[in-house]
Amino acid sequence: MDIQPAPFVPPAPKPRTTPPSTLEMMRIVYRNPLELWGEHTYNEPWISANGVGGHLIVANDPGLIRHVLIDNAKNYKMATVRQKILRPILRDGLLTAEGEVWKRSRKAMAPVFTPRHIFGFAQPMLKRTKEFVTRYEQGGTSDIAHDMTLLTYDILAETLFSGEIAGEPGSFANEIDRLFETMGRVDPLDLLRAPDWLPRLTRIRGRKTMAYFRKIVTDTVKMRDVMLTEFSTLSASDTLEDALQRAVHSLQDVFPVVRQGNMVGAVSRQSILDALQADGNGYVQGVMTRSFQTAQPDDSLVKTLRRVMGSQSAQLLPVIEGERVVGIITPQNLNLSLGMMNQRRKLRLPEL
Repeated sequence: MDIQPAPFVPPAPKPRTTPPSTLEMMRIVYRNPLELWGEHTYNEPWISANGVGGHLIVANDPGLIRHVLIDNAKNYKMATVRQKILRPILRDGLLTAEGEVWKRSRKAMAPVFTPRHIFGFAQPMLKRTKEFVTRYEQGGTSDIAHDMTLLTYDILAETLFSGEIAGEPGSFANEIDRLFETMGRVDPLDLLRAPDWLPRLTRIRGRKTMAYFRKIVTDTVKMRDVMLTEFSTLSASDTLEDALQRAVHSLQDVFPVVRQGNMVGAVSRQSILDALQADGNGYVQGVMTRSFQTAQPDDSLVKTLRRVMGSQSAQLLPVIEGERVVGIITPQNLNLSLGMMNQRRKLRLPEL
């Protein structure tokens, strides 16, 4: 008679029916945090529990999640244990920044993630995925976790890094695995909310891996690759009416302000308009901001953006060579420049 094969059931943690002890909880969280959740965690709209890291509320209901993340987000902050784990890896990235730093970072990065740009990711992602699955046509045994890391590498290179990432895919995948085995694990000292100055074994073991990824960040895209080299400047002695007239004929929202060839400040089109409406005509030097950060042409794009994200100057980043402004970066032009770099490399056009 015909024997039907048993349906394939992928391995998964078995939900707990009783709460773990403190020592058991620390062991589980270090090994695989998914094993910590009990049956009711998957069935109730929300649960309340006490753990090593303090009181915990888990929200499953979509309405509660929206309330916490969107409608009343200002009333909540990220969990201390979560921040202790992620900050050593991501620093003040969008996943870890809070308050005003997060708002400025989100505003600066928004042009890169516009709907038009996001929709443009679909075809490159599909193309890379179709190319990737051909390796399974001959059958055999594969490490899916490792392969998915390689696919992630390919998709990141194609979409966010204009076709290339410094480094070799195999090494990237191996270092990702090592990152998960070291800094990606929950350190017991973090669960106990120990002071940050106490050394964490997971971080010590992950230092070499983090150095590898930071080198990739440094080597992949330089400021000179994406900066605008044709841009408008204003003089500190320009009147606001003259400055507004020049701003009307420019696509820039923020302008470097120069005096005798040297940059002394920056001013936005909106600041000029607000000053004219409030006080009438005056001079640019009276409304410009004198606090700004700069970069050099060979600086890493990603490292520079990380450095300036939390500052008010994130809307305009002058690129300085010697004492001369040779380019600027704005959130608006960054989106376009990355897209054009991607297209140029697809066409195999030479670097200019």
